[in-house]
Amino acid sequence: MVPPVRSAGDTATPNSYVVHNNLIGDVMTEKDSEKIEKFEKVQSKIEKIINPYITVKISMPEGVDKEAFLKLENDPEFITSLTSQAKEWLTKGDRRQSSTMT
Repeated sequence: MVPPVRSAGDTATPNSYVVHNNLIGDVMTEKDSEKIEKFEKVQSKIEKIINPYITVKISMPEGVDKEAFLKLENDPEFITSLTSQAKEWLTKGDRRQSSTMT
């Protein structure tokens, strides 16, 4: 039996709250959500060990289409281009030394 969905104003304990997860089509408790969040953090650490990567925030340049800019995040050609530029940046002697000092 699925426990009733409670609103934030209810006085029940936090573990009795449930959240409907549309992706799974199941009901999860807040404790389940915390476990998933913890799992995702551990998974990210493992991925970085196996296949190191960096996450960089790039501000949207003025005068570009917002939707097109946001799509770059999942554009394989764009990511390949950034990877090539990072390699080029790191293979230049002066830049590599200055970037490791900061």
